[in-house]
Amino acid sequence: GGAAPDFVIERRGEVYFIFGTGQAHQEGNIESRGLAIGFKEKISRRCSIGFEHQNDGHPQNDPQQNHRDSFKITSLCEYPIAGGLRLEGGGGLGPTFNTVTRDGQEYDEHAFGKSLIVAIVQQLGRSGWNVRAQGEYTTADRSFHTWTYMLGLGHNLGREGGFKSGGDGGPGRLAI
Repeated sequence: GGAAPDFVIERRGEVYFIFGTGQAHQEGNIESRGLAIGFKEKISRRCSIGFEHQNDGHPQNDPQQNHRDSFKITSLCEYPIAGGLRLEGGGGLGPTFNTVTRDGQEYDEHAFGKSLIVAIVQQLGRSGWNVRAQGEYTTADRSFHTWTYMLGLGHNLGREGGFKSGGDGGPGRLAI
């Protein structure tokens, strides 16, 4: 007989970069653009936790010249649809930092932000790459709220976990 298989921990994460447009709402609608860079790691077959930096506060026609950055811990669940297409939904919590100009004076406003996230992700074959379309609603205390619609690329980090006989786990794998 052979030796008992070693338990293998594998990376099942993903990184993504998305860019898009949206609307900021504070005393009227203001056109805005946004981008997000994120990382998430699966904690179960369909759920992940992660981190996202979102720059969602560059309104184009804003008399106060807001510039907001959000840093959030995210929790997402996914639902496979078909052929590498999946739907993701969840939320994020974390601090926001807004630089705003009022009457020619610049102010830094710090607040706690909350986000609702919905994404449609299409895997691009077995390459590890995917296309991500994501919508986010972000609100923060004492600040404007935004609807942001973004599109970009993501890349998977590793493969599904499991058991492996032998000792060296290989790339992205740790055999215990």
